[in-house]
Amino acid sequence: MSPPPRIDNEMIFASAGSGKTYALTNRYIRLMALGVPPERIIALTFTRKAAGEFFDAILEKLAEAATSPEQATRLAADIGLPHLGATDFLRHLRALVSDMHRLSLGTLDSFFSSILRNFPLEFGLSGGFEILDGHAADQARAAVYERVFRRDPRRRQEQEDFLEAFRLATFGSEENSLMRDLQKFVDDFHRHFLEAPHAGQWGNPKAIWPQGSPWNPPPTEATESLFDTLFSRFQNGGLKDKQWTRWRDFRDAVAKHAPGLPMERPLEYLLEKLLAHLPEMEAGSAELLYDRGKQSLDAGDCGLVLKIVRRIIADDLEIRLRRTRGIWSVLDRYEDAYREIIRRRGRLTFGDILVVLAGGDDATRTGLILTQGDADDRRANRLHIDYRLDARYDHWLLDEFQDTSRPQWRVIANLIDEAVQDISGARSLFQVGDLKQAIYAWRGGDVRLFEEIRDTYRDRVTERPLNDSWRSAPPLIEMVNAVFGKVRTMPDFFPREVCRRWEWGEHVSKHPDWAGHAALLRPSEDGSEDAESKDERRFAIVAAILHELRPAERDLSCAILVQTKKTGEAVVDYLRAHLEGVSVQSEADAAVASDNPLASAVLALFQFAAHPGDSFARAHLRMTPLGTVPDAMNTHRVRTHVHERGFEFAIRDLLARFAGSGHTLDAFNAARAESLCAAAQTFDLGGDKSFDAFIAFAKAHLTAEPAAKGVVQVMTIHKSKGLGFDVVFLPELGGNAMTSVRDRSLAVHRDATHEVDWLLALPPSLVANADPVLAGHLKHQESEACYEQLCKFYVALTRAKRGMYLILDRPPKSSNSKN
Repeated sequence: MSPPPRIDNEMIFASAGSGKTYALTNRYIRLMALGVPPERIIALTFTRKAAGEFFDAILEKLAEAATSPEQATRLAADIGLPHLGATDFLRHLRALVSDMHRLSLGTLDSFFSSILRNFPLEFGLSGGFEILDGHAADQARAAVYERVFRRDPRRRQEQEDFLEAFRLATFGSEENSLMRDLQKFVDDFHRHFLEAPHAGQWGNPKAIWPQGSPWNPPPTEATESLFDTLFSRFQNGGLKDKQWTRWRDFRDAVAKHAPGLPMERPLEYLLEKLLAHLPEMEAGSAELLYDRGKQSLDAGDCGLVLKIVRRIIADDLEIRLRRTRGIWSVLDRYEDAYREIIRRRGRLTFGDILVVLAGGDDATRTGLILTQGDADDRRANRLHIDYRLDARYDHWLLDEFQDTSRPQWRVIANLIDEAVQDISGARSLFQVGDLKQAIYAWRGGDVRLFEEIRDTYRDRVTERPLNDSWRSAPPLIEMVNAVFGKVRTMPDFFPREVCRRWEWGEHVSKHPDWAGHAALLRPSEDGSEDAESKDERRFAIVAAILHELRPAERDLSCAILVQTKKTGEAVVDYLRAHLEGVSVQSEADAAVASDNPLASAVLALFQFAAHPGDSFARAHLRMTPLGTVPDAMNTHRVRTHVHERGFEFAIRDLLARFAGSGHTLDAFNAARAESLCAAAQTFDLGGDKSFDAFIAFAKAHLTAEPAAKGVVQVMTIHKSKGLGFDVVFLPELGGNAMTSVRDRSLAVHRDATHEVDWLLALPPSLVANADPVLAGHLKHQESEACYEQLCKFYVALTRAKRGMYLILDRPPKSSNSKN
């Protein structure tokens, strides 16, 4: 009898629409067919939806093959085991269903939480713990803010220190609401704090400029005195009136300028010219070109100008350093409160869990300690845990690997390495990803990690590209190849470094008989430069095409993909106002408790039941049909139902009596009633009986509404990933929409091992580019951001099956002029 086929390690580069789920399910079924028990296989992806689709696809394939000899033959050929038949697949289907409770098919987050649940003592948790997600995490943060701002004479100085740190950290920003700004502040920077919790990493000039900053020490002379001396030297320089005006405006703007705030145009204009000639001025001679004239600077002029420029740059950088340290101080104080009232009670977010499992100093600093003892003890303990996990799983299937973060990889790296290094063929890695679809860097995804792992395991892992599209018609694939496969023209629009990293394989449509249409459309010019007018001209094209397409009549799925939710809202508002007969739905999740009168009345009843003195809630209830229901105002009955059976039962009882009294709900309110009951069911699972807590939960609860055929969906490109539509519109492509860097607020510099080296609240590009260290980092950051934008562009253009409309109001700007 011949030995079973060897199970090789594979790295699949699956382009958009090429059937990565098909490849993953075939791998899973092949492993089962080779005798691997399902519980020895672990398959991990990023979303519950993807995990559910993966499991459903396995069951569907096995069921079809078990009931159809033709399907069995096809599946057997696909998995490379042609001798299998329907009976074999029926046996595997039974084994999978009977072992469902032992399967490991889920998300990375769920796998990480299961590790912590299985080894709580090893990770320093004395008992059980609760995972905070969604509303529970929001409530935990609210409790921390309440602790921070609660009036307490004993903590007055601490609160004042916190507010002072926040003021410093947000110096120069527009603040409208303290709480909203604080919440956004924490959301923006907290991930960086968990990764770099030490004060010495934030705004530390010795870490940023180990050889010393070129701007320090700043000149000791007063800037006003420097200008007086400089202007006296200019008296015989033959300056034109316009040039004198330029210098005087520059002097006045410098005098008024507050470091850290935006620069006025007169300051910015001449400073940019001077910085461009910095090397020449340092050499003692420079020739400026501005206002259609030349100005020669001798050694004395250059010395004075350099002192002025250094003062401007040094002052701005000093503010950025102080602001960065202020950011750390705010986050550190927030962490102190969070650790005391949330984590110490065994309440952890998925981010906390990741820090615990990744280990290291970050876990210790944030109060998430693996075990007592020194670093060697913790390392030995972790290896013991990895050994026990390694004994459980033999075969790893990893989906969407280009979106994996380094902390996530650190948790599973040893386990994957053991599988890949196994020479017997009894263990394996099957990794699927696409370097062209790496669009989640903003949440920690690191596409370079994919590249590094490929290089590390190149001799042990077989690479296999999937470039055939099962989604799109030939005309759309031709367009995709034309845009992303033109190596010679791409540098006209994207930085050269990005183009060098771009890996391309010619795409081929697997539906050669499909009809399709791809179009690049430009709105007619009306002479207006107003941004709102340009938006309306693009949106008008979308409306005209939708009117002609009639998606509802033709049963077409349509999507309008945008960069931001703000643009999406503008598109929805325009189409609803100008387009009749076409349903338009925003990606925004529905607020089930605030967009309908029924839920508002139910919550008013709960408010009245909890607070009988609330006359507003009582009046609100009486003004609604719900108030006419017999016994509706019986708050004792409501409280009893909630206490004994939960909020869902109380709502359903109320709805039943509402219907019994002769009232009927329209389709919209009936759907919202079910959504409210589903939200109540979720809340009841936590065992909380607090009316106030439920009301807050319900008001914050959002639910995604499934889109029907014929409904035009407006969504961001991020939301569209993994989806496919008959027709897709891209209405905002012009200028630098696809190449601009979205977030320059914080520079996060990493060392050769990818650990955070230093962080700095970035100055404006003009200032940052004048500094060699910051200029290098900014160039790298812009390159990474542009690569992600290119990936977003690719994701957007590969969502369509039959029709793609690109709407361009002006040509894209080249990035290479500045890079």
